[in-house]
Parts: sequence; C-alpha cells; structure tokens
Amino acid sequence: ICPKDFYCYPIKPRFFGKREDLYHYPHYYTYEKNGKKRYKSFVENMAGLINEILEDNKKMKVKLIVMESQMDYKITKDVYELVENKNRIEIVSRETHSINEILSRFSEMKCLVSSRYHAVLLGVRARIPVLVLSTDERFDYFMKDLGLERFLIDVYKEDINMSRIKRFIEK
Repeated sequence: ICPKDFYCYPIKPRFFGKREDLYHYPHYYTYEKNGKKRYKSFVENMAGLINEILEDNKKMKVKLIVMESQMDYKITKDVYELVENKNRIEIVSRETHSINEILSRFSEMKCLVSSRYHAVLLGVRARIPVLVLSTDERFDYFMKDLGLERFLIDVYKEDINMSRIKRFIEK
C-alpha cells in the first residue's frame, strides 16, 4: 500500500504555525476546509482495512511504501501507528532501502494499492495487479491506455470505498 495525503495542499511560507504542520521552517503544510478531519478518517479507514486483512489472512504481510519522503512519511507513519499487528508490516522508503531493495520489494508483492504515480509504474513494471487511487489525470491516461480503468478510483469524484479495496486485495 502506497498512501498519499489527498487533503494536503502545497506548502506555504509562514513565520508561525502549528508544529504538526511544519514542513521545513518557514514552510508549513496547508489543508483544505475539513482536510485534517478527512485525513484522519482516511488514515483510520486505511489502518482498519489493514487490520481486517491481516486478521483474515494469518500469512499475509503488508508493505507500506513511501515514495516521497517529505510528503508521504507522515501519513505512512500515522497508518502504521494504528495497525495492531506491526510485526507483519514493513515500511519501505528511500530513507531505509536502496533503489535495488525497493525494486526487489515490488517484485515480492502480490498486489499494490497506490496513490503515487511512480509506485504505480513500478507495480506495473513488476507485473503485479495494481489498484490506483487517482489524484490526477496522469493516472487516468496511463490506466486507460493499458485498458485497466476498472482498477482506477478517482478520489476527487468518488468516495474511497474500503470494501472495494479489500476485495481487490483478497482476489
């Protein structure tokens, strides 16, 4: 699973801000209206989904993929903190893994749920089933060109359906 904070806008320079929103001083993350609430709900739902999957399948392991450390580490860590069975979770990031190790992790996976474009490319390259949580038209074009639009969820047009994600992972 490669999560992304859909509700966070680009950083803005500010002299003062909340520590939790700090990117690199003097820059802070900014959120849309109700963005933090929606972020929290998404994190809880994703962790709940992982907990359910791990409970249903005692042999399964989950990799949480961090593609962009500055933007994705926080959401990955927040999801990880809520997962009950941490011994079956691996966080894979450029901070802790070489490029070759990351490519190796992709080839070990049975499927990928991603909201990061480059992770989708690596998943397709590794020939694993990919479910895309689309955040921009690059995903749409890519998946449609491959004839895989049924594995595309546009997060701005439809709710993120956790049961759909679970069915994809189980298959």
